[in-house]
Amino acid sequence: MLQSVAKLILTYTWNTSIYCVHRASELSADEELLRWPYLNETAFRQTFIFERLNLGATHEMIEMTDEVESIKTFAEMAFERFDWTMKDLSAKEIDWQPMEETNSIRWILTHLSQQWNVGIHRILKGDLEYKPQDWPEDYVGNKSYSLTKIASDLKKGRKRFLSGLEKLTPAALKTEIPLWGGTKKRQYGLLIYLSEIFHHAGQIAYLRGAIGRHRQSDEHFLT
Repeated sequence: MLQSVAKLILTYTWNTSIYCVHRASELSADEELLRWPYLNETAFRQTFIFERLNLGATHEMIEMTDEVESIKTFAEMAFERFDWTMKDLSAKEIDWQPMEETNSIRWILTHLSQQWNVGIHRILKGDLEYKPQDWPEDYVGNKSYSLTKIASDLKKGRKRFLSGLEKLTPAALKTEIPLWGGTKKRQYGLLIYLSEIFHHAGQIAYLRGAIGRHRQSDEHFLT
């Protein structure tokens, strides 16, 4: 059972159209889908099976049908949310900050790009020192980069990210690797990076929402 995946996916239950039903009775997956017709059927079948405990149990065990496929499903959900957040983003929006202390969209996007092009491969390789030879030291927040370049880097990083997940095995997920502050299973590091996509997509959504509210009173704001 991949408990970490279950916890993270449940955190984003309402945002991802996956609803986990907690009951003591036994129902098949088909019966669950009939009972809750608004469920995303593909994601539901890929992600959860129900392992029933006795009627007096205080909790239920959620077991993943396939650990690697569950990681991939979570990645697909994360990138779908990111794509939705990025829709119609303009170059003039990426450097705006509601206050000096906040990160701009530029900083967030370059931070994510570095995670997808560098950080995730440190997890996949089990080498915290890994970095592509041509990756610049001053990449994150670099104001010389156009939105087109950043978007291109994100696309390349996403492709490499997903390609790396395709090569994963259940044994590789459970392998202990050096991580921040010690040694942890590879699956932990992967899930941290995937949860970062949701986290930063939310920050971008907040900034773009604030820009939209400015435009309600000033239609030329950042245009």
